[in-house]
Amino acid sequence: MLIVDGHGTHISIESIEFCSAVKIMGYCVPLHSLHLLQQVDVGLLPPLQEAYRKQTDRFVRFGNVGINKGNFLHTLVAPCKATYLPKNITSA
Repeated sequence: MLIVDGHGTHISIESIEFCSAVKIMGYCVPLHSLHLLQQVDVGLLPPLQEAYRKQTDRFVRFGNVGINKGNFLHTLVAPCKATYLPKNITSA
């Protein structure tokens, strides 16, 4: 199953033919409404973004120059642990 919104870039003859050939059932929802079906985007990502912003602010405040490949995961662990709780996942 493939769910897309009605934006013109998401639907083409080629994509419809491909989905039909490989037996993918396609559904089109009204334009700009797909986020309502993506509860992770609504229920988990905003709190994670806020927790990560606070973590990076603390990280930089304690003398670190910024976030890079070497310290990205280190700064992401605490926000994930604070956000991805069973109650938050269940409610999303």
